[in-house]
Amino acid sequence: MIRFFNGCLLLLVWGMWSSGACAASVVFLNPGSAPDPYWSSYSRFMQTAADRLGMSLKIHYTHRDTRALLTLARQTLSGPERPDYLVFSNELNVAPEILRLSVGSGVRLLAVNNTFTEDQLSILGHLPDRYPDFLGSLVANDEEGGYLVASS
Repeated sequence: MIRFFNGCLLLLVWGMWSSGACAASVVFLNPGSAPDPYWSSYSRFMQTAADRLGMSLKIHYTHRDTRALLTLARQTLSGPERPDYLVFSNELNVAPEILRLSVGSGVRLLAVNNTFTEDQLSILGHLPDRYPDFLGSLVANDEEGGYLVASS
């Protein structure tokens, strides 16, 4: 799992390096809560990867509250101190609204763990044209991971 997050943050570092910046700031809108074992471990791995890569990472837990998540997204994308990157999950089906909020912000977006549904993609259209700051989605292959664990 740490390799997955190192890969995610490495992608962000590459984007930062190619744009000429020297230190990247990242905000992660965690859809879970700190006591949630899955999402707290997700955040710990991200923090470890960020520390190893010399990046600033701020994590906001949203406790599966869609309104809180969208409020934090709006503040992050329109505030005076915007991060270089916003990492979020589409677990609560908020990705389309986050994309809309990001237009003109200059903040690059990365979806993790859950990507867009087919319905969302049909409504949003061609993402690279409409939302050029959206870098993409990183989603683990649970089926292959389960197979590899079972066969080892």
